[in-house]
Amino acid sequence: MIVTGPDPYNFEKTKPINGTISIKVNDKGDRGSSLQNIDELTVEAKFSTDKSGYEVIITEPMVNHINGRDPTWFGVVYNQPMHGDTKTGTSHLPEMEPDIALWGWADVYKDGKLIESRAPAHVKVMEKMPLKGVTMQVGVENQSLSNTTDGYLHIH
Repeated sequence: MIVTGPDPYNFEKTKPINGTISIKVNDKGDRGSSLQNIDELTVEAKFSTDKSGYEVIITEPMVNHINGRDPTWFGVVYNQPMHGDTKTGTSHLPEMEPDIALWGWADVYKDGKLIESRAPAHVKVMEKMPLKGVTMQVGVENQSLSNTTDGYLHIH
């Protein structure tokens, strides 16, 4: 499903979509410097709304969060509490502990044309509730994603 409307965290406003996502990660550890261990990640997502086809490709980890305060663990982290009252990530989502969480820079294609390069993206893989499954957010962090209906993509 895709979240729609002005609030990217309102899961009561969604539409069904069809698509696929492939996620490969390598957490190289969390040493003191991002130069010592930049994580490896590859995310390839393809999905279609009722109006357009999208492809999101993420291959570059986000070493430092764009908001300057939240950690990204150099791109990949496993089993780390976040959101809710954890003071990590948005409080608009309930507290969760994703099996895999990653942050990276996304290239976003709409109907085969590049519409955004290096858009901030956050992907979570969860085997249990809340938000069991895969969630991908692109352009949600106060970064308008051009040429999209709502200025972001939030897929679950």
